Amino acid sequence: MAASSWLKRLRAIVRIVRMALYALRAYRLRSAFVIAAIALGIASLTIIIASIDGAERKADEIMEMFGPDAAFVIGGATNTRAVGWRGLTLTYADVRRIRAELPGAYLTVPMRAKSNITLRYRDRSVEVPILVGSTEGYADAWNWPLVEGRDFSTDDVDRGAKVTLLADAPALALFGESSPLGETVFINDVPMQVIGRLAYRGMPSMGA
Repeated sequence: MAASSWLKRLRAIVRIVRMALYALRAYRLRSAFVIAAIALGIASLTIIIASIDGAERKADEIMEMFGPDAAFVIGGATNTRAVGWRGLTLTYADVRRIRAELPGAYLTVPMRAKSNITLRYRDRSVEVPILVGSTEGYADAWNWPLVEGRDFSTDDVDRGAKVTLLADAPALALFGESSPLGETVFINDVPMQVIGRLAYRGMPSMGA
């Protein structure tokens, strides 16, 4: 009885397969379109999933740069003006007040950005999308390793020293494989001594 039931099922499966093959032969063009549509749908879904996964990884990388305990405080009309053209509503006095009144903020670093800056060294020059002016602790705040040299120091800030850190891309453009440490570069014709070189980040570098 069990064998008979199994044979009936097998015959039904064979019959269905034969009907499917007959349909494929009878409607070859339509079958090709159906198969192509299914393949295209699968490929599209794969691309979408891969894109989402890639975006999530990039977001994780960006978050890792600052750490889970980082916070930005931005002043001015940020919705209507580009970087470098925003009104300056925050001052260094605000930074000192944050440091004094928020003891949990173990690292407070002010930054001011300007866009489209020219760096020059001897007969070489390079355009950088963003130049960031900052104080001691800049590399630590961005979790940005230094390939060589040092970060800005409190002494640099107190003296108003004309010193700069170079990101990887402009350093390569101006110095190639040579070390830029101790060299003088001109940032929009203002001489600055290079005290450090930042590591490659895989994203648009924040200038010098």
